[in-house]
Amino acid sequence: MSSAITRPTYSPGFPAAKATASNPSSLVGHASVIDGDTIEIHGERVRFNGIDAPEATQTCKDGNGATYRCGARAAEWRPSTSS
Repeated sequence: MSSAITRPTYSPGFPAAKATASNPSSLVGHASVIDGDTIEIHGERVRFNGIDAPEATQTCKDGNGATYRCGARAAEWRPSTSS
């Protein structure tokens, strides 16, 4: 099942998308998750505006000031299946 994704007109870190005959205004296909705010469809990366997710290599500090790999922890997180 494929879904249409409309490209953002501007996204920080990625060039603005232009709609042309060779570059349509939407992408259709299987999306691969790159990180918490970016997907890729047919080699075209799409970053979601308004989403602030840690990058895969990002580190953070916990409440005690200790550094931890928050990006890796976020990537490994899975929702609980128990109710």
